[in-house]
Amino acid sequence: MRQSWGILFVVISFVILCSQLPITSALKFGDDEGIELMKGFLCSKGYTLYTQIWNDQPPVLTMLLDAAFRLFGATLPVGRLLAAAFGLLLFCSFFLIVRQRGNLWMAFLAVFFLVSSPGVLMLSLSVMLEAPAFAIALLSVYCLFRWSDRQRPVWLWISGSVMGVALGTKLTAILAVPAILLEIVLATRNRKPGWPKLAMIAAAQWMGATVLMFTLITVLWGKGSLQTSFRSHFAEQPVPGMPSPEDFPFPFTMVVGHFECVAAAIAGILLTIKRRTLRHMAFPITLLVTAVAIHLIHRPCWQYYYLHLAIPLSWLAAYAIYEAIIWSFAALAKARSWFASTAGWKGVVICAVAALVILRSERRLEGGIIDIRSRSPAEYNPILIKMKQNAIHTHWVYCEEPIYAFASGSLTPPELAVVVIKRFWSHQLTDSAVVEICRQRQVDELVLSPQSGPEWQAWLQADFVNIYRDASHAMYLNRTIDP
Repeated sequence: MRQSWGILFVVISFVILCSQLPITSALKFGDDEGIELMKGFLCSKGYTLYTQIWNDQPPVLTMLLDAAFRLFGATLPVGRLLAAAFGLLLFCSFFLIVRQRGNLWMAFLAVFFLVSSPGVLMLSLSVMLEAPAFAIALLSVYCLFRWSDRQRPVWLWISGSVMGVALGTKLTAILAVPAILLEIVLATRNRKPGWPKLAMIAAAQWMGATVLMFTLITVLWGKGSLQTSFRSHFAEQPVPGMPSPEDFPFPFTMVVGHFECVAAAIAGILLTIKRRTLRHMAFPITLLVTAVAIHLIHRPCWQYYYLHLAIPLSWLAAYAIYEAIIWSFAALAKARSWFASTAGWKGVVICAVAALVILRSERRLEGGIIDIRSRSPAEYNPILIKMKQNAIHTHWVYCEEPIYAFASGSLTPPELAVVVIKRFWSHQLTDSAVVEICRQRQVDELVLSPQSGPEWQAWLQADFVNIYRDASHAMYLNRTIDP
């Protein structure tokens, strides 16, 4: 019952928080929102993912956006509300797994530290792949913990199937797999003689369910996705004039800015070693080690990947802060006069340190909320106003930031729905090819950067007129259209 009330509190808190944020009116949160929204929009108009729409990511989120747009209309509020639903799933699943391995108050602290981690609140409201993938992955972990506590095979199969859906959302969810496999080993170790065999059987069952679900998703929705994804993710070569993969290193600045939670997490690891509670804290420690090891080596490392670190850091920090508060209260209760005893002073100091960690996180959360609330609304954006005015005369548009095309209700050529730097690194696209596709599709409207490359210039001068320009954008309309 207490767990049910805890979940209800998390849900109500998140809904109240969202009600104070412009999630349905702000034009832009995450950088890749326009890409995900446009893929779903094109699918809802009958275009086929992977065959007509170039895509290098798994299809689950796109298919959900497709269904939502068909039911409720292809609008920014519909996409953002779906993203917020996944954000809620992320925090609820995280609450459940920490509650399963800790207690109610530790789970509350962990969710608080997660939502206040750098960029996490914004990411949980953005129509992007990372938060949904890890929300589903954490739900898989919760199902695994249910199996671990009760040893009912159905929970193991459900966990594997849910992880298959997470991987079908984005393959970065695989970062949780080493921690899950260790959890399976630890869950079987003290059950019966011959536990290594039992652990291997359980791991095989879990992985079999995962592979089966991922294969079904790939066969049904992701035709042709594997070859495209392999090339774009594993054939990265620098392109002259563009940033290289090495220009996107591990986000040390975000770690430094998150120092209070990092320090508390280190204290949590030391406390785990001292108290020999590795059984209950093995998952976050393994996930943290896996994420750090991969991201120190792998390039590029996008800033939103910090979610992979924020999840275990928040869990470990919550453990340390909870134990510090409990110890402090116990020490103060035993001391007859706290200012006259060493234990009393230690209790006060440790309690003060815990309070500072919580206060620092609260201030960061406050700053994140202010940042989100300051996002400019789509309604008053001058580019969107002009695009909507021209919409009746245009068929295809191309925007370097596709959020403008989607928010105006305009279609981007499906070959150009996903124009990302990885596509250039893998030599699957060039600037000249982008211009040629726009020519072939007879694009009527363009929204480019003011310093568009030389590949555009001849076509722009011959067929387009510049109808708007600011510091970041230049908007062009085909001369045959009378605005």
